[in-house]
Amino acid sequence: MIHEDYLLKLIQELGQFLRRIVNGESSNSAVELNKKLEQFAYEVLGLPATLILSLRTEELIELFTMSDRMVIEKCYLSAEANRLKATVETDTQEKRRLQERAVFFYTLALPDISGEIAAFAKNHLKNLANEATN
Repeated sequence: MIHEDYLLKLIQELGQFLRRIVNGESSNSAVELNKKLEQFAYEVLGLPATLILSLRTEELIELFTMSDRMVIEKCYLSAEANRLKATVETDTQEKRRLQERAVFFYTLALPDISGEIAAFAKNHLKNLANEATN
């Protein structure tokens, strides 16, 4: 089972950061987001953010599985990283790729999560699906 308190804290921190970007409180949102994602990736996933955002999903899952720790949590947090990166991406094709990766990782984690975390994942999946149809 996923460590809900831990993930909720991380999600709240990332949510606050994203709100600052969306509200225009940051003049250099892409650079700030990249820095925050890099810090987040190293602290939580033990991998560079560039690897998490670019490595083929199958290879990334293999790395998570090899570590034999918190695979579901890592999938969920990878979904968050991809979704957040997509929010500031200006290249339409890259934005779509990041969103598809987020959907993949949310879908993978969803059967093993519950409570608020599952609600966040379902909401993000719904929003990503709406964006894909627009």
